[in-house]
Amino acid sequence: SSICLNKENSKIHLYDINGECHDINDFCVIWWRRVSKTQSYLDESHDKFIHEVVNQSSYIHIFGLIKNYFKGHIINKPDAAILAENKITQIKVAISVGFNVPNTLFTNDPTELEKFYTYNKKNIIIKSYYNLAAIPIKTIQFTSMMLEDKEGIKMSPAIYQQLIDGNQHYRVIVIGDKYIAYETINSDLDSRLDLRKPIKVTNITQDLYEKLL
Repeated sequence: SSICLNKENSKIHLYDINGECHDINDFCVIWWRRVSKTQSYLDESHDKFIHEVVNQSSYIHIFGLIKNYFKGHIINKPDAAILAENKITQIKVAISVGFNVPNTLFTNDPTELEKFYTYNKKNIIIKSYYNLAAIPIKTIQFTSMMLEDKEGIKMSPAIYQQLIDGNQHYRVIVIGDKYIAYETINSDLDSRLDLRKPIKVTNITQDLYEKLL
């Protein structure tokens, strides 16, 4: 895709996965979703550094084009989506509407993490703030051995949560005042990674529905 900002009335070109060129305003609606996925022309011949730079540059480029020049409707406006994807924002909003949220710590402070680990009876998990499109980072159980790596903890903030046992997982899509809920049974700690598990449409309680709205 391209745009030249020193020319008047220049068209903004976007290429689809088949290589066909489109003007950005040939579209009426754009769904802002999965924009961090690996670019289709990247393959194993490109190293991880190239993958990361190309994918992030493409994301920033498309964000700027759509945010500033697209005249149609956007489902999930980019700036709102970025805020909504922030994990601290998600937890804060979940608590504010009454969800029962596991004890959560966002930190790169070894001392605070040790207090949190002890408070939760040494039964917590660790999640990454950021996930690579090509290499998913698993959610795993945190151990006392990991706690010994003080410099590693300081290196980057991460998300630490009280471990909640269970095998029922729900995904709920809310559009306006309507929703679609899915349930999957999966005993894996990170249920996102094995998509072979059966999924079925389900209903949610009225109380949960009201909180989601």
